Amino acid sequence: MDDVKHPRLTKRGRMYWIRAKVPADLKAHYAPKTEIIYSLKTSDPREALERVRIESVKVDQEFTTARRKLNADLRSNLSDNEIERLAAIHFHMIMEEDEELRMEGANEADLYASIAKQVEAAGGRANFSSPKTRAEFGLSQREYDRIGEALDFIEPDLRQALARGDTSIIRDDVEELLNSNGIKLANNSPAYRRLSFAVLKASLKALEAQKKRQQGEPVDTPPAPAPFLTVVSSTADDENPPLSVIFDRWKMERKPPAKTVSDFGTYVRRFREINGDVPIKAINAGHIRTFKTAMLAMPSALTKKYQEMTVPQILEAFKDDTKTPRLSPRTVKDKALGAISAILGYAKKNHYRTDNPASGFEVAGSTRIEPPRIPFSMDDLKTIFSSPVFIEGFRPVGGGGEAAKWLPLLALFTGARLEELGRLTPADVRMEDGVTYLFINTIGEGKRVKNRSSRRKVPVHAQLVVLGFLAYVEDRRKAKDTTLFPDLKSKRAEITSAWSAWWARYMDSIGIDDRRKVFHSFRHLVKRTFRDAGVDKTLRDALMGHAHEDVAEDYGLDEEGMGFSLPTLDAALQRLAYPGLDLGDLVPVKA
Repeated sequence: MDDVKHPRLTKRGRMYWIRAKVPADLKAHYAPKTEIIYSLKTSDPREALERVRIESVKVDQEFTTARRKLNADLRSNLSDNEIERLAAIHFHMIMEEDEELRMEGANEADLYASIAKQVEAAGGRANFSSPKTRAEFGLSQREYDRIGEALDFIEPDLRQALARGDTSIIRDDVEELLNSNGIKLANNSPAYRRLSFAVLKASLKALEAQKKRQQGEPVDTPPAPAPFLTVVSSTADDENPPLSVIFDRWKMERKPPAKTVSDFGTYVRRFREINGDVPIKAINAGHIRTFKTAMLAMPSALTKKYQEMTVPQILEAFKDDTKTPRLSPRTVKDKALGAISAILGYAKKNHYRTDNPASGFEVAGSTRIEPPRIPFSMDDLKTIFSSPVFIEGFRPVGGGGEAAKWLPLLALFTGARLEELGRLTPADVRMEDGVTYLFINTIGEGKRVKNRSSRRKVPVHAQLVVLGFLAYVEDRRKAKDTTLFPDLKSKRAEITSAWSAWWARYMDSIGIDDRRKVFHSFRHLVKRTFRDAGVDKTLRDALMGHAHEDVAEDYGLDEEGMGFSLPTLDAALQRLAYPGLDLGDLVPVKA
């Protein structure tokens, strides 16, 4: 097992165990215990590695909760949302324990076996083989009867307590609920009273659900609510705001692209789900390490069902799944840790703290070189432009209507980025100095360019005119469409994100399955074709929106920031040619 290692993975006999030392700052809290250790219930090293990663996250979460208990302020108020969340957690715990009991049984068989052994050792006889006392699976008859009796016994008391508003019956449950979520709430506060009443109602609802199960009705245990996110330090104020506030200030000041906000928001939320909404000065390497471990255990793709869950819920759901791919080390380092590091870096620059604990964190395997993107070959182009979308007028679901045809053609003859093309409007197709061009700009909802040089004018290639692009634009104008591709839909900030996924599937379906060849391969192809045609680098950069490194290139720009006249750009762009590629079948037939 030399290639399967984890600092908390140990072996006892044939079985693997997790062994985690109690942190120094929590030793008094856990005394006399000095470590957390329990079996992973597997002898397979690979499975053990998967399980120890997940269990390690849980242990770190336990340590975080313990710190919250130690550092939490005494509160006198809870919001309605917090009370609702805590009551839901209480309901879930009751239903989860009840379901586990019904599936696993109460393990009374071991007790009866021990009693029988003692009776027989004394010379007597004991027969506990009756189905009433033993069950191969689930509950024995005796255990089942006892549950029913207990439910019947407690129900009248709970109902009377609710009718009278007497919450003393669940006082211990309320205290345990607060402690397990790291909350210190004054027991003489109105919030404590409101929480107690909510927990009492949740207890009665759980009892009613348990009685339905007792009658054989299929009652599911609801998903675990998101963990209670509470600040872990008593010094949270405007000089030491929680991570969520710093993230909001970073967004307001930096004004990053919507996609960056979305991506960073995902990882900030995941960090909070694991560590709580930690005050910025209190975030330390331990929080970052716990976050990193959790992200390495996260599935790389989530269906809608799991997207609505929290990180602890997701890890619990996938704890025994060794087949689903996890986030790659590079994704964890560059995106997950990168997002948190950026926010902490902002905090450092604004003097909220003096260091960035996320900076310099390494992730094993993150330096693996990804396959480079490469241009499409001539064979690829022939395959693409002789496929059903272009020859048969096929418009599949996900292709965004006419975007399925025009986005690849525009990319082939402009080299523009996918999102730049997807955001084009009819008003962006203009004429100046006798040249029809695409104005790639930031005017309009959702538009953004990668850098200052990305704002540019790209002449329309003669081949696009022959293929009917300008006629298509005119149709969009007559229809009063506000975008060239009104059927492009996306739930994300990038209008082309869903289309990009469709394009990848379409490439697979027509036999182009080289992962190095993506939509961006058109851009690589155009750049190479420009080079082969001898187009000057500054002209190439102007047409493709590349940032230039020479400050001298800032001289001579017109009032719109353009460094070349349109006729000059047009002459360069028309040198784009693909000998051997016949697009004649795509030319519209004149009526």
